Amino acid sequence: MAGCSSTGLTDRLRSIAIELGGRPAARLCRRLRMAAGRTRLLRLLVAPAVPDRAPRVLGLRTAPCPGPL
Repeated sequence: MAGCSSTGLTDRLRSIAIELGGRPAARLCRRLRMAAGRTRLLRLLVAPAVPDRAPRVLGLRTAPCPGPL
């Protein structure tokens, strides 16, 4: 079946794609007998969408500044 893969296989493919990128990753997958083309590998790298209610403040400084800058 085309397009079906287990979670373990997807994790391995994503790791290969992160390290090597498109075409080099596809060449390595061919050598390892893993069915994955460069576009499929690159699709695994697409970041998930940020939810609408994402926090706008990432951190607050709790200690006072040591002096004027």
